Amino acid sequence: MVGYTNEEAAKILEPFIIEYGRLYGEGDSISLSNLYSPNAVLIEKDKQGVYGRSEIEKFVRPFMGDVKVCDFTQIFRKEGEKWLIIHDEFRHDA
Repeated sequence: MVGYTNEEAAKILEPFIIEYGRLYGEGDSISLSNLYSPNAVLIEKDKQGVYGRSEIEKFVRPFMGDVKVCDFTQIFRKEGEKWLIIHDEFRHDA
């Protein structure tokens, strides 16, 4: 098992986070969902959760382009040569 310092992890994930923000802002829910592992979960804290890329894509579609400040936690795993989100939790105030 490989461990990373916070600085190493930030450097590895920075391009990924930039791409995530760009796709979200552009409203591209299909490309955004491809940043998730096929078996990922997306959880809206205290409300609901979804499992798998296709369900994640359907869930995020209505929110795309609607930039809000929210509290979130994402867990990543390297699958092959690519880093993907395997667990994503968020909460935002309406």
